[in-house]
Amino acid sequence: MKAQEAFLPWLVLDVHLQALRAAALANDDTALRTVLAQCVPGFPAPGLA
Repeated sequence: MKAQEAFLPWLVLDVHLQALRAAALANDDTALRTVLAQCVPGFPAPGLA
């Protein structure tokens, strides 16, 4: 069995990580879920969970 993972270039990942950190610091659940939905396959988009 092989994993079929997609990888983001560091510069793209860094933008997502900064957005995730900012959302966490602001306690913004919708923004957190939005970033995770963009980066994690299968993660439900905000409003769908």
